[in-house]
Parts: sequence; structure tokens; C-alpha cells
Amino acid sequence: MSPLPQAAKTAITLLVLALVLALGAWWGWSSLTSPFTDEADSATGCTTVDVAKGDEVTTSMVEVDVLNSGTRTSLASTVMEELVARGYLEGTAGNSETEVKTVQVWTPSRKDPGLALLLTSMPKGTAVKVKDDVDVLTVVLGDGWTSLRSGKTSIKAQHAGTLCEASDSAA
Repeated sequence: MSPLPQAAKTAITLLVLALVLALGAWWGWSSLTSPFTDEADSATGCTTVDVAKGDEVTTSMVEVDVLNSGTRTSLASTVMEELVARGYLEGTAGNSETEVKTVQVWTPSRKDPGLALLLTSMPKGTAVKVKDDVDVLTVVLGDGWTSLRSGKTSIKAQHAGTLCEASDSAA
């Protein structure tokens, strides 16, 4: 058998390299554009769960951020500790540039299944604002904040949606 001419060797090498490049580009694009899985979220230690209208929603399924818009030191972290003690999933505690007199709850959707449950712990008449820039229920506290109400630990979902379910490592 006679050896392949140099031009044929070059063509085969270029063809193999082009195939490797195409496979790498396909794999990279697939990885980049694939949706996230329902694996445990590293920040909250929860797994997303679909909730149907009428399903039970518990505090352990509701992640909450707490922001302080006033001048009271450590208010957000204190209220976060109280909510976590009631079973809510701990989000972020911090400060807000938006001024609030007493309290507001910011939500990504008025149909968030955990909203009604969280509101049972908030003072009566707490304002609810739909905000595009929040991912979870966010309690914003002002200097007029007094305290949480006793609240419920579970309710029936008024709307379908997605919540968290505490993973084994977070429980």
C-alpha cells in the first residue's frame, strides 16, 4: 500500500480539527443556553418546587430578604433572625436606598404563593409593591417599624407558582 500524499494528510487533519471545533462549539452553546436545573440553590439551600392553587405553603418554602431603609442599626438583621426563627428561609439582610416610613413588602409578582403567608406576619395594612428588580419576597423596613405579628406557619396557596423546599443540608 502506498503512503498518502501530503495534500491528503493535510486535508484529513484539517477535517478532523474542523469536526473537533464544531463539536466543541455545539457543546459550549448547549451548556450556555440550557436552563438551570432544580438542584439545590447554593445561596438558600433550597430546591424549587411547583405549587398549585390550594396546596399547602409553609414558612419553610418561602425565602425572604429584609432591607433597612431607616437609621435604626441592625434592624434588618434582627427582623431576619425573627423570620428565620419562624421557619422562613433566610435570604439577604441589608440596606435599601428607597425610603419607607414603616414597612413595605416587595414582590416579583402579586401572585407569589408565599406572599399571603408572609403578610400574616406583617403589620395590618402593610403595602405590597410589585418590583421587577427583586427575585424573592423582600421586606423593607423604615424607622416607624414596630414588630412582627404572630402570623401563620402555613396556608393554602391562593395562586400557583414556584417556591423553595428546604434541602436536607439546609434543614
